Amino acid sequence: MVINEKKEFAGKHSISIENRQKFSANGIVEVITFEEKNIVIDTKQGRLIIKGNNLHIDKLNLETSDIELAGQINSLNYDSSSEKRKKGLIQSLFK
Repeated sequence: MVINEKKEFAGKHSISIENRQKFSANGIVEVITFEEKNIVIDTKQGRLIIKGNNLHIDKLNLETSDIELAGQINSLNYDSSSEKRKKGLIQSLFK
């Protein structure tokens, strides 16, 4: 079962930022939360947290796994703890 979970986070994922004002990425699985100062996205490489000001989604296509954002981008951070929590839950179910 753990092998399948690793495949969920496997796959191509890329990010492009232009002048800290425009963000585009592919390999998007799901938008978890969206606020003007914080966007949380699940990608094929893990959970991505984007912080900034006046953030808004210009384009989202989950069929092609693409997203485009605009606003002032202050930071990007991959949250590896969310992946560990999922693994821990699945591993505990099958012990």
